[in-house]
Amino acid sequence: MKTVFYCLAALFAPVVIAPVYASELTVQMVGLENTEGAVLYAVFDEAKAFPAKVERAVTSGYVELARANDLTLHIPLKPGRYAIALVHDQNSNGRLDLGAFDIPVEGFGFSNNPDSSRGAPSFKDSAINFTDATQSVEIAISY
Repeated sequence: MKTVFYCLAALFAPVVIAPVYASELTVQMVGLENTEGAVLYAVFDEAKAFPAKVERAVTSGYVELARANDLTLHIPLKPGRYAIALVHDQNSNGRLDLGAFDIPVEGFGFSNNPDSSRGAPSFKDSAINFTDATQSVEIAISY
């Protein structure tokens, strides 16, 4: 009988002790000027990639805008330290459009809402510690 118990315990032990990441970061985007186009997002876990090297992001994507001034994104993540970059891609061309002197002509925002009036913020200024399955952040969009 003991042998059967130990065999069953050994079978189920990996299931019980294996970490499960069912965590989801909720991102509330506020301040959209309109509902044209889409929202591009990228989540980074390293300073060297943030915010421009989207190919090195932990996750990225786009969401077509609904008929609302604010949008909520639900991003599945495991606990860690992340910086998030958002772009209001009004013309749906898949990138942040720049005007004279490389000044953005579309909306953008970063986690922690750091000052970005003189260029993209650092990973350190934008990073958040994601620790909870129900954590949420608010990102203000600047134009």
